[in-house]
Amino acid sequence: MNGSDSCLRVCGCARYISNPDFDPSLVKNASNACEGLCKWVRALDVYDRVIKIVAPKKLKLATAEAELATQMKKLNAKRKQLKDVSLVFFFANFLFFRDVTCARVKVFLYKV
Repeated sequence: MNGSDSCLRVCGCARYISNPDFDPSLVKNASNACEGLCKWVRALDVYDRVIKIVAPKKLKLATAEAELATQMKKLNAKRKQLKDVSLVFFFANFLFFRDVTCARVKVFLYKV
């Protein structure tokens, strides 16, 4: 059995699912145990159909999450660079305005 084979198709249960008499409420009239088996087989059929839809989406999600992780590493590196540059810029502005302010104070003091 390969990945594309349905376990219901391999075991031959698919022919029962398509039968309109294979309904738990109808099968219950014959046997309570068979009703349980009928519900179980129908649940497996639903699970099989859902997993065929979900499995490719899980693969795409895993790929997208891996790409997101890569891009987040790049973003965090750029954020660190920005933080470093911002810090340098802040101190440069601080020193510049300190020097300008001191020069203005000196000019003011000498005028008085």
